[in-house]
Amino acid sequence: MYILLYNLCMDNIYEIIKNEKRRKILVLLTKKEIKVGEIVKETKLSQPQVSMILKELRDLKLVECKVEGKERIYKINMIMLNSFIKIINEFIKKLGQVYDDEIIVRR
Repeated sequence: MYILLYNLCMDNIYEIIKNEKRRKILVLLTKKEIKVGEIVKETKLSQPQVSMILKELRDLKLVECKVEGKERIYKINMIMLNSFIKIINEFIKKLGQVYDDEIIVRR
């Protein structure tokens, strides 16, 4: 079960970080809570593009949205972001172990 969850998370992480537009929005959201219109202005992406990306990030639980009047305000979900960071760090550790094992074998 853990391996399946781990692989699913790694696939999601890869999908997020491979896309420059998603990365731009995520970086922006790590700095502050922000309205959709401000994201459009700061990223120079179209409103439909921003909305689509925010929906993807919401579906992955990476961002949270609150509604104030007619405005939607987004912020990063720090719990989920920290979980993703933990998974990435575990992956890097595994790569490091494989590298270390390879060096030992070659000696």
